[in-house]
Amino acid sequence: MFTRLLVIQVLLAALLPSAAMQSHLHTDSSLSETKTLQLNEVIVCDQTHHSAPNNSANFYKTNKLSTTDEILARMMGVSLIKRGAYGMEPVLRVYSAGQINLTINGMRIYGACTDKMDPATIYIEPNNLQNIRTTHGAGGNETGSSIGGSVDMLMKQAEFTHCRRTYANANISYNSANHAVNASSAVSMSFDKVAFRINGTYRKASNYSVGGNYVVPHSGYEKVNFGTSVAFKLPKQHKLVADYIGDIGWNIGYPALPMDAGKAIANIASLSHVWLAEKRVLQSIETKMYFNHIYHSMDDTQRDDTIMHMDMPGWSYTAGWFSEATLHAGSGNRIKLRADYANNFSRAEMTMYPENAQAMFMLTLPDNNRHFAGVYFSDEYAIGKHHKLNFNSRLEYMHAELTSDFGHNQAAIFGANKPVNRFVPSAGVSYSASFAKFLSSKISVAYGERAPNAGELYGFYLFNRFDGFDYVGNAELKNERTVQAEWNAGFENKQVAIHYSVFYNHIYNYIMGTVQNEFSAMTQGARGVKKFANMGEAMVTGVEARLMVYEIKGFQSMHTLKYSYARLKNGEPLPQVPPLKCYHVFRYSIKGWHIQAEGEWALAQNRINQLSGELATPFYGLIHLRTGYKLVLGSHLLQVNFAVENLLNRNYREHLDWGNIPRMGRNFVVSLSYAFSQ
Repeated sequence: MFTRLLVIQVLLAALLPSAAMQSHLHTDSSLSETKTLQLNEVIVCDQTHHSAPNNSANFYKTNKLSTTDEILARMMGVSLIKRGAYGMEPVLRVYSAGQINLTINGMRIYGACTDKMDPATIYIEPNNLQNIRTTHGAGGNETGSSIGGSVDMLMKQAEFTHCRRTYANANISYNSANHAVNASSAVSMSFDKVAFRINGTYRKASNYSVGGNYVVPHSGYEKVNFGTSVAFKLPKQHKLVADYIGDIGWNIGYPALPMDAGKAIANIASLSHVWLAEKRVLQSIETKMYFNHIYHSMDDTQRDDTIMHMDMPGWSYTAGWFSEATLHAGSGNRIKLRADYANNFSRAEMTMYPENAQAMFMLTLPDNNRHFAGVYFSDEYAIGKHHKLNFNSRLEYMHAELTSDFGHNQAAIFGANKPVNRFVPSAGVSYSASFAKFLSSKISVAYGERAPNAGELYGFYLFNRFDGFDYVGNAELKNERTVQAEWNAGFENKQVAIHYSVFYNHIYNYIMGTVQNEFSAMTQGARGVKKFANMGEAMVTGVEARLMVYEIKGFQSMHTLKYSYARLKNGEPLPQVPPLKCYHVFRYSIKGWHIQAEGEWALAQNRINQLSGELATPFYGLIHLRTGYKLVLGSHLLQVNFAVENLLNRNYREHLDWGNIPRMGRNFVVSLSYAFSQ
């Protein structure tokens, strides 16, 4: 329909006398006179603003009540580790932390908290979220070496558009279970040579109540998030884009941890140059320089059960660059090249204040620098109309070293003061085919590695509340390696889409903590000391499925299923593996109204790793109801939304929730949204 509309408008412009005029153009090559027909500009507007498609993310983004965590949790192959009501850590199948890449617009960001309270995903709010791009397994190596995959949060940027020169929106909502107030707004403007976007979000929540009306202490939080994007149009299809995100949180409770976050600050900035030329062999080049600074300070002053007061601040600075190009090398051959470099400095310290004694100081993560330099290549080659081959590879070099004498001397106790140099290769190949117009199938195999992260190399008595042990680093760790295979199948027509995945991963040099009986714990109440070590082999397998029913007479729905099974070579289950979990969403829209019913359930997880202190999780099932009304008045849009989450007020927890702490009980939500465009 889009193509036909464009062709018709071009033909009309060409045929109508008022739409064209003739001129002469002389070329140096032929020195001959060439007639050129200049047409009036034809503008076709697309107001969907979708980037790379992610059906799950786009489906849930249409609901104004969704948070970024809620969008992630409902996506295929994604789970969340919950330590508090804020800042949940993404898990891809069973992989987390250094096993996966968390990026924003392709930029590396490393948290400053040794307890992983600050994953990169907390810096993107639904108000500035364009899309979420997830890749599972070693194939998620475009932005960095990985064995578990990648999550790239794509933020909304300033855009040049002829359709909406000015756009503004504002949203406010209230949650009853934690008396939370959430407010956000954004303004975008587009001119001939300059476009900009400004957005801001404020959140404040008290302690939340669970099923049975029990209130979870230390679960409230407060934060502001703000950002701006400015784009400059340059001649010959060049463009400059400057982006900035600021995020400040304070009094953030983490009931599953012994301490809360007193303050958390992030500053994320980038400058990009983009060149587009779709009709050439070299179709696009994007070059980005970026810098981010993360500060995180833990706080125990609000805890009544604190044995000894401690200050635990952390810092992370990352500066990087990448340049990527796409090429169209002949019919059906698409190539992507990327080169990148990043430097990360991190430091975390702890000062203990025992009664009637001098303060004690140590570096829980000594001053360290890590340098990453990598090149990435992918080639998608079409074999006829129905078959494709895709090859991707990455080679990365990592250099890590301690940068302070204090850190060197401290790490020398465990022999972890050595510099580390690693080459980290990965490669994958896939074959995909389409059959009978609506059917598709894809087979992928991949090999990947990942180097140990800073905590695994240089950590010094990092207390892990999950298993109750202090952890120390090991500079002798080998790279984790994996061999993976996956099969995907799908059926899609105008009414329905079905996608199915089966995967198997075999991991070598799996990194876990091993008990060190010769050392005493530093943290009061800790069960002992563990040292990071390569534990041999492990395997991960599982299945995922999604059914989408596209809108038919106002009705649409989505259903997702995800299940993973993982164990060590000796048969012992890996810790923190979620059980089978399903979501069912039904939505009906009519005359501006929409009504949505959701079912969410998970089976019991009794396959637990007892050595890590893991607890079994019982079955749970939830029902959520949502409704809303949308009123359009010319260029103004007004929306009101209502929801009841956990309708039956179930007392439950998910398997990846730390501390055996239940999730939120029955929660009434109301929101009001306004948008204006012209």
